[in-house]
Amino acid sequence: MPKQPHKHPLLPNYTFSLSILLLCLLPPLIFTSPAPANPQTALIPPTPILREGDRRTFHLKHIYHRGSSSGPFSSLFRRLDFTPSQLATQHRLSPHEETSYAIGMQFGSTFKPPVGYTQDMRRARTNGEMSSLCRTMGAYEEGYGLVPDTTDNETIVGLAKMCYNAYNDANKRDDWYDLGEKWGVNVSFGWETNGLRGHIFGDDENTTLILAIKGTSAGIFGGGDTGSNDKLNVSFDEMPWLLCRQYYRFCWRGSGDWISPSLGFCRPLLLDNLLWSCCCARVDRTWQPVCGCYMGDDYKCNGTCVEESLAGEELYYAVAMQIYFEVADAYPNAEIWLTGHSLGGSLASLLGLTFGLPTVTFEDPGDRLAARRLHLPGPPALNYAKIPMWHIGNTADPIFMGVCTGPLSSCWYGGFAVESRCHTGRTCIYDVVNQSGWKMDIRSHRIGDVIEKILTKWEGVPDCFEEQQCDDCDMWEFEKLQRKSGCPA
Repeated sequence: MPKQPHKHPLLPNYTFSLSILLLCLLPPLIFTSPAPANPQTALIPPTPILREGDRRTFHLKHIYHRGSSSGPFSSLFRRLDFTPSQLATQHRLSPHEETSYAIGMQFGSTFKPPVGYTQDMRRARTNGEMSSLCRTMGAYEEGYGLVPDTTDNETIVGLAKMCYNAYNDANKRDDWYDLGEKWGVNVSFGWETNGLRGHIFGDDENTTLILAIKGTSAGIFGGGDTGSNDKLNVSFDEMPWLLCRQYYRFCWRGSGDWISPSLGFCRPLLLDNLLWSCCCARVDRTWQPVCGCYMGDDYKCNGTCVEESLAGEELYYAVAMQIYFEVADAYPNAEIWLTGHSLGGSLASLLGLTFGLPTVTFEDPGDRLAARRLHLPGPPALNYAKIPMWHIGNTADPIFMGVCTGPLSSCWYGGFAVESRCHTGRTCIYDVVNQSGWKMDIRSHRIGDVIEKILTKWEGVPDCFEEQQCDDCDMWEFEKLQRKSGCPA
């Protein structure tokens, strides 16, 4: 009898169960998703979520002071450093100065110049070189990143206080670090009228820095405290500007020569007037133009001549750019924001347009005219309604509203030809005239009064908007001006 094959007595009982078990194990092996094409992507940590109302605390870290090329200390470039312990004790600039500022952040649209543009701008020295660079640099790159939360009132107040404290006198300290030539500058040096300075505020990790540019002219429109009892009155420190207006024709011959060295404080005023006036500060027949572009008729000007007059490193825009480069080199990994009051705010906005930096300004004159003459980017290449550029102002300020003109205006008496009125980016206007019954008054321009009487009293921040159908110098006829819009066109 043939031998029967051996059969395990348990096999028939477990065959079905083993089959089910194998089927359960197969799907993970068969249907596992393939590895990502770029394995490094999974190693990048997720971007932290920024919640509404998140804030960072900023402290004063440095003050940079740069002399203008036409001033008595043309090579002056120095830095003053602050540590937390210094801010907490005797090294404050003012006994009432705040040492920390809570600034809110939000995600918003950003724009950056092409790679290499910043290095090219370091080498540009004239308006013609900037124009050539602008035409060849290509389009700005749009993106999305952290910007100031301009819908938050505490953020607006904090930035305004940074601008206010930028007027404080830092010459009380003698431990400046010279970035350029060694200078034995003492308290007699014209801190308010010689050169330009920027106050640098940073968070604890130095991931974000805020550069507050001081207004180039304190004058009767200054931002700092001019009196311990009455901030509305003109102080004795401001009298030189009134004298400069009175003796304006004796300060300037039109060729760059000074008739009286004692009136050297007029120089910053002349540079301001070159940027913010329609035609070389030719306001009326009693004013001596600061450049030779006026063509003899009441409202006729050589536009190309005006642009060429902006050439040279003595322009405060070029000086502000040098401060920015120094800060950017010292903190290569930090995000840099800009702020400023009055003419310092206009300089901040011009820097912001140049390098694509988030900028918030206060009570600044219209900057669109200067941006075009400096060949900075503008429409249609840039959409003003989207870029991170905000101009904060109020309807009672004649400088911000662009109506501080004419022989009866405060600007005329102060020697300022501030004729521009159109702003880049977006404007956020506190309508104190219609809603609070204010009247147009030059005192509404002062940053201290703006903080105390508007920003800290107003409920919320007004909506911000792009200024459309706004034209500067529409009464003037500009000849030989080939380009009318910002570059790139």
